[in-house]
Amino acid sequence: MSARRAELSDIARAFAPPASSGPSRADAQPGPLGARRADDWDIRLAPPGVSAVLALVREEPEGASLLLTRRASTLRQHAGEISFPGGRIEASDRDPLAAALREAREEIGLDAARVRVLGHLTDFLTHRNVLVVAYVGVVDAAATFVPDPGEVEDVILVPFDQLLDPSRYESRRAAGTDPDWRVHYWHLPECILWGITGELTARLLHRVWGWTPPSEARIITSLDEFAPTRRV
Repeated sequence: MSARRAELSDIARAFAPPASSGPSRADAQPGPLGARRADDWDIRLAPPGVSAVLALVREEPEGASLLLTRRASTLRQHAGEISFPGGRIEASDRDPLAAALREAREEIGLDAARVRVLGHLTDFLTHRNVLVVAYVGVVDAAATFVPDPGEVEDVILVPFDQLLDPSRYESRRAAGTDPDWRVHYWHLPECILWGITGELTARLLHRVWGWTPPSEARIITSLDEFAPTRRV
């Protein structure tokens, strides 16, 4: 993989539809749950508890950066965790993308008009059997973030160059499991990125830059060892 700086154009290129597929619109991208188009979505056919998240990218002086949130420490579930804006899809949401944009507005005060949606990234079924539908969007430089203190404690912009730095990465897997199954960890200045958000980030890096884990996974024998710990 090239050592050059990660650029926003790399990400946009990875999500550009084939030239023969018509206009470059979000609904021209492959849709969630295997739908041919995003507008094929029907919430009545979705599994219970399906969620949608938005991986937001912005051009910063350090290069293209990924927006993460730190969830409020007062939340009953997932308090203090690092995540993408997003949440459960509601019956009033037109589709998963609408849900992700609504959640971004509610969590960090982001106006949907400031987001250029690049497309659908992936569907990911968690170990708790919750389906997460992930999208990627670009935020313009004039966008502002106003976190709702009841939901989000902080907004973190992470340069992709940090995510592509092998020295910041490690992975772990349980003894006896498939070697391809691992939990990703990035040791960043402001947080440790891991878990579901780490898996989605790994898929984004692979799609854009062909990223693969730069090191072997550490074998663990206890589930407690999956908990993230700061490097000494």
